[in-house]
Amino acid sequence: MQIGRLLALCALGESSAAMVDTYVLPRLQYIMSRSLSDEPHESLRSRISELVSRAPATKILPLALIHEDVNAMNIILDDANNIAALVDWEAASLLPLGTNGWCIRFLSTVNRKRVDYETENTTPMAAGFWRGFVDSLPAELRDRNDVLDAVVTAMQIGLVMYEFWPGNEGLSAAQMDQCLARLDWLEETFRPMSGA
Repeated sequence: MQIGRLLALCALGESSAAMVDTYVLPRLQYIMSRSLSDEPHESLRSRISELVSRAPATKILPLALIHEDVNAMNIILDDANNIAALVDWEAASLLPLGTNGWCIRFLSTVNRKRVDYETENTTPMAAGFWRGFVDSLPAELRDRNDVLDAVVTAMQIGLVMYEFWPGNEGLSAAQMDQCLARLDWLEETFRPMSGA
C-alpha cells in the first residue's frame, strides 16, 4: 500500500497530453518499427500495437515524476518498516501518472534467472498496492473509471518502455515471452480493479 501511495503522490497536477503526443506514442511506435519489425513474436507485437491505440486515453492522467526503477534495493525502510525514502532517482522522468506502477510486479513476485514466479503474497500485494494508489489520487480522479482504466494502460506502457529501454531493443525470444506474460498479468490483475 505504501508504494501505491508514494507513486500516486508524485502527480504534478499538470496535463500529460503533450508528453503522450511527443514522447510516449513516438517511443511505442519506435519499439514497433525497430525492435519488433523482424521478430516472429506476433503476440507481443499485437499487444504493443493495442497499447499504441490505447495510449491517447492516458492524456487524462496528470503528469507525474516517475521513478523508473522501483525495486527493493531502492526502498529504504525505517525501524517500523515504513517507507522512509525512495532512492536512485537518476533515471527519473516526467510521464503520465502510473507509468511506473508496473514495478509492483517485481516487488510482488520472486525472480529467478529472469523468470517471475508468483507466490501466495503476489495477489494480496497487488491489491494493496492498487488500494493505496487509488486512495491517494486527487479526489476528482479517484472515482473515475476512465482514469483508473487509463492508469492500467499507463502501467503497461511503462513496462514496455522499461523492457525496450534505449540500447536494449533486441530482446531474446524468452525475454519477449516474459514481457508478454507481465503485460497479461497487469491486464488480468488490475483491469478488473479499475472497474473498466
